Amino acid sequence: MLNPITEIKASITTAKVIQRDLNQTLKEKQKAIHSFYSAKEKAEQTACSDKTPEVPTKTNITAEKTAPPKRIIADEEKEKQLLEMAKAHYQSYEDVAKFAKALDLRPGIVYLTLKHHSFIKQTESTQYRVLDSYYKNNGNLRAITEDVKLNVWLVSKTLEQLGISPNWASYKERAETGNVGDWAEEEFKRLVPNALDMNIQYQMNNPVFDFIVNEKTIDVKSANPRASRNTFQYAFRIRSHIDDEVPDFFCFFLIKDKIKEPKQGNYHILLIPKEILPEKNLSITIVPKGVVANSAMYWDFEVEPSALAAMLGDL
Repeated sequence: MLNPITEIKASITTAKVIQRDLNQTLKEKQKAIHSFYSAKEKAEQTACSDKTPEVPTKTNITAEKTAPPKRIIADEEKEKQLLEMAKAHYQSYEDVAKFAKALDLRPGIVYLTLKHHSFIKQTESTQYRVLDSYYKNNGNLRAITEDVKLNVWLVSKTLEQLGISPNWASYKERAETGNVGDWAEEEFKRLVPNALDMNIQYQMNNPVFDFIVNEKTIDVKSANPRASRNTFQYAFRIRSHIDDEVPDFFCFFLIKDKIKEPKQGNYHILLIPKEILPEKNLSITIVPKGVVANSAMYWDFEVEPSALAAMLGDL
């Protein structure tokens, strides 16, 4: 048993540790909230500017000329290695998969980088059209066939020639399964077309998160309203069984009217940073918009569908 002085010292040290951890947690939450609102403001401004195109001025033209070159790969050294490899060895589209494997990069990133640096030039060849559509549609085989206006057998054979396995599972649209969660993932892909779909590019039914956008992991969830006393609420499961791999953001689709088809105009979107959610809870409930309750604060993170892609690009 500790003597009184030692017990006091232990208590003081414990208090200091708790204070330190609280301060760190506070800083993380403040940073997450600040980033969210900054990105939301930019996204809303972008949405407004899309409606009324800005007339270029001399200042704008100068800024465009002096802007730093666009970089697709976050790791500058790997981008340099890829470009050197491409200068020495690039011959055809088949090299995309080879370069990706050699540098441990995603093929989509390699393709976009090579295309940006003019190694891959737009042509009307079947290979180019199929490959370009493959990355544009995150490998969704049905979407590719509809995009390039070719039959599925020619598309799948072309992909195989390029060293890519056709994703036959994606040919049956997840939106047709009747699962509102599957619909939400399809709707997210429609709203954020540049999102990397982990269910297609990595593994089917990835248990931790569904998409990667701007190097941020995002788990997409949806819920119909369910009765609760004199009102209704939305319930979401927010924690994976892999506790140390919580996604950076949760994108919640809240269906307004469960009787109607879940589509644009019949849902709200809440984009919530992981720092905002309770750390130990496995699920949360959210009250309807305008209802006074603790969970009403989640509505502060509502995002307009048209601004979602721009916002994720700025986070």
